Amino acid sequence: MGSTSAAQRDGAIVVVAKCPIPGKSKTRLAARYGKEGSAALARSMLCDVLTSLEKCTAINSYTKVLLYAPGNDDGLAIMKGIMASINLAVLSTGEERQQNADASWTLLPMHSTVLQSSALSAILSDALRRVRDLIDPDGSVVFLGMDAPELPLDDIARALGQSHGGDEATPRKAILCPASDGGYGMLSVPSQADTVLTFERVLWSHPLTALCQIKALTDQGIQVALGKLMHDIDEPQDLDQLMQRVGDNSNQSLPEPSTTTSDSESILESPAAAIADSTEPLFDCKCSHATAHFTKQTLDGINNESK
Repeated sequence: MGSTSAAQRDGAIVVVAKCPIPGKSKTRLAARYGKEGSAALARSMLCDVLTSLEKCTAINSYTKVLLYAPGNDDGLAIMKGIMASINLAVLSTGEERQQNADASWTLLPMHSTVLQSSALSAILSDALRRVRDLIDPDGSVVFLGMDAPELPLDDIARALGQSHGGDEATPRKAILCPASDGGYGMLSVPSQADTVLTFERVLWSHPLTALCQIKALTDQGIQVALGKLMHDIDEPQDLDQLMQRVGDNSNQSLPEPSTTTSDSESILESPAAAIADSTEPLFDCKCSHATAHFTKQTLDGINNESK
């Protein structure tokens, strides 16, 4: 693996992403923005996620992995181009870190050729096994999607911070950030979680996805804490609501709760008490990347072209 810092070995962040390809990316946005526009928005959201992680000092020293599909040469070329466009140095699988000391990201291809939700359990189990080979055995692995540019940076930092000083008497928790559609946008998997059991019985693209994931972990005796509510961008109205939330507060890692959200959503906008108590370390999760900057920039360009 080469020489890495202690923090890099203690945990990992994995961004799960499909290459933004016209006609295959964010197809539900195409009715308003067209195939090219939808792919451009998918690319921008991915760039926002990657850059936010890179620009947050509390977490940028951990091992960072982009798990991409399709996991072939074309997919690799696309993802390398995206990373280069936002000035992120990368390693390809098998490349020794000492050959590129500036690389902060590892590109990891998905082994599965089936990209439907039915294959996601196998994809994530395989990724968890491979990423654990890159870090110390005690490290947590944080999974994130590519289509929720408002990242819960404090929850991610808390999840990774559990890697420091843990013992059998204080087992590490999983932390899950639910999404408003019943799924979830972030999951931290502690080191004691089984690679296969963690994902094998989860129902994907289902209103009960988050509950299934919680059960898969608690069935192993792992406590699960809820983090902030996340918002996937799938439909045009999701993008409208994102722009409303960001507004003039785009320098914040997450917006303040909207006064129009439901009671249940408002509760989830703040960190759960279980993970924000005074016994856990506090993290400075300021991020120098404006929330959804690239997404807003791309959307403004599309709207200007349509005038």
